[in-house]
Amino acid sequence: MKNIRINPERVFLFFSSVFLLVAFLASLVLPLRYKTLITSQTVVTVTHAICFSLSIITLIKPIIALEVIIVLSESVLTMMTGYSQLGVFLFYALLILMFVKEQFKTHPVARILPIVIIHALSILACAKLGWVHVFLGFASSFFYMAFFYWIYDILRTKLACFLPAETKSNSVIKEKHGEPLHLTDYKLSERQMDFVLDNLHENCTYKDLSEKYFVSLSTVKKEFSILFKIFGVKNLEELHLLLLQYKVSR
Repeated sequence: MKNIRINPERVFLFFSSVFLLVAFLASLVLPLRYKTLITSQTVVTVTHAICFSLSIITLIKPIIALEVIIVLSESVLTMMTGYSQLGVFLFYALLILMFVKEQFKTHPVARILPIVIIHALSILACAKLGWVHVFLGFASSFFYMAFFYWIYDILRTKLACFLPAETKSNSVIKEKHGEPLHLTDYKLSERQMDFVLDNLHENCTYKDLSEKYFVSLSTVKKEFSILFKIFGVKNLEELHLLLLQYKVSR
């Protein structure tokens, strides 16, 4: 009998659909407890119904755009009906989802700014319930942001054990895994440091760097060939994996 591999994404999407179905059914029997800019129970019910319908589509075929619409809509809805803590949690769940789906690789500011503005406006809408709700919403939002960034920073180091052996046994870098690594210590030029940091933090490719810094593709490749020799690696992937194990800065 073959081993059955459970797809975690499918499991998540299934229980998301269950959650939205329960929320929809609950909205049919429970009255609207808090009212901000949303004063009609019908709006809540219809929103849950639409999100549930979209979740069925993503369950059949995962589509990141629909997933973003669902989570953002539910985040705004829960914020504006007085459940600020759940709304803030859903917002940061959305950011994590977009991050792991690599939605911020290109034009990150243009992608993240609109949803941050929507999130802030949703919190401000709670002022109708009292400014305590607003302060609590922003305070919990900053807490989640700091917490998830902290966890991300820890995991970047902890997951190094899964990296290829050639990037873990590098003899050029003297710092221990997880420690700060200053690029100036390796006598890199400003351009080389820019290239390294953009590739490391934004996953910029040769082409991306060429367009961003208005230099030829051959110039970018030449700079990286120098970097490969400096850090004792063979290609861009090895350099990226190697530096992921450290807290890299200028």
